[in-house]
Amino acid sequence: MTESDILKRLIIEEYETEINDYKVIGIPIWRILRFKFRTQYLKSVCGFEYQTKPLSININKVLKNSLSSLIGFLKILFSKKYRVDNLFFAFPRLQKWEDMYFDKFTDPVISRSALADNFLIFQRPLGFNQFNPRLNARRTIHTDFIEVFSRIMGILIIPLVFLFFYYKIINIKKTATKIYLLPKIKLKSIAFAISIFVVNYTIYKILFLIIKPKQVFLVDREIFFPVIKVCKKLGIKTYELQHGITVGETPLYSGHYDPSIDPDFFLVFGDVWIGKQFGIPIEKIINIGWAYKSMRTKLKPINISKYENAVLVISSPHITDKILSITIDLAKDYPNQFFHIRLHPQEALNNVQEKFIYNLPNIKLVDNLIDSSIALMSYTYIIGENSSVLYEALSLGKLVGILCYGGIISESTIFESRLPFVYLKERSDFKIFLQTTSSDSAELEKVYSNFKDNILNEIYAKK
Repeated sequence: MTESDILKRLIIEEYETEINDYKVIGIPIWRILRFKFRTQYLKSVCGFEYQTKPLSININKVLKNSLSSLIGFLKILFSKKYRVDNLFFAFPRLQKWEDMYFDKFTDPVISRSALADNFLIFQRPLGFNQFNPRLNARRTIHTDFIEVFSRIMGILIIPLVFLFFYYKIINIKKTATKIYLLPKIKLKSIAFAISIFVVNYTIYKILFLIIKPKQVFLVDREIFFPVIKVCKKLGIKTYELQHGITVGETPLYSGHYDPSIDPDFFLVFGDVWIGKQFGIPIEKIINIGWAYKSMRTKLKPINISKYENAVLVISSPHITDKILSITIDLAKDYPNQFFHIRLHPQEALNNVQEKFIYNLPNIKLVDNLIDSSIALMSYTYIIGENSSVLYEALSLGKLVGILCYGGIISESTIFESRLPFVYLKERSDFKIFLQTTSSDSAELEKVYSNFKDNILNEIYAKK
């Protein structure tokens, strides 16, 4: 069974049980836990890896950033300039253009629409790290303090959570164990997740009552459930921005829409993404286009190195071994061709994997901190499985190969008849791929459409 098949079965079993009936502050507790359980189960049954890069935490930096963040929140309490209509909860992982960091999902939407007149950004840390200088820094509040404080308080109030929700916690554990066959589910971990949610919800409710936003935009609902719930409570419209390519079942999105915790609307890059894969009713999905494409033309040009005889290989944590195996075979078959491997930001190689590729002179790892749109400009040929970078490459006119062999089953094949991918279904297809000369397709506009600022302007006007 594929990961997609497994998820379809899990969704049915979740729906047929009472696991979504146990609630806290009016939302199913299971939604707070679901992504973690799903990824753990996929790892146990098919080796799925969501993250292989180890998390490194510098306590001194955490304390420093938390103090700075606290000062930012105190400013909200005492300054009217932070009373805004539009709140943005940016993606934790920022991009870098020369010496400036920015969020490629929210910052372009702000800069290319009327929302720029009245906004505030809440920036969540990535691994308790913040990246500066940041675009729109003067309108950005770092949330390090909330992240740290909610965990400390979460530990302290676990006894109260057990006192008020013990019956629900026990029943969730029993049902989840039955569905997911994970014997080491701990009651404390469930209680801790509830505690963090409650603390986050309380803090954001106080902040929103002070700021009085009319609408909230966020990237990745999973990490902003407390924010969404506050918005539902206070009658604030929520808009989630698409942050990656989703073409089938995923641990994050798959499941039934719940208006108590899912965003009101979902904003996508292009018409091709209007579908059920995001767990949002189709009538609530709006194509606003790809704002970053229009913002990029305004950024300072940079020098781009061209690699005429190199293929860029896009990897991901859940297929690292398979990607490396395929790349090594191709490097041996084509010794005069170079293969540059770009790891996912949450992916890292172990010692064994590093030895395999360092023994071949025509394979090397490339910097994955460089914004993907910049990295892509250096190449003509790009291969991978099912990454947003591949679709971005198509939008830039690159030649893109989808790997469908060596244990890789790509969900991207559902677009086979509409987009100019070259499907590599066996090792020998790589030769055909290198002979491809054009990726022209009228359908590309439906993948990353031109930004429709009028839609955002209408949202702002309705405030």
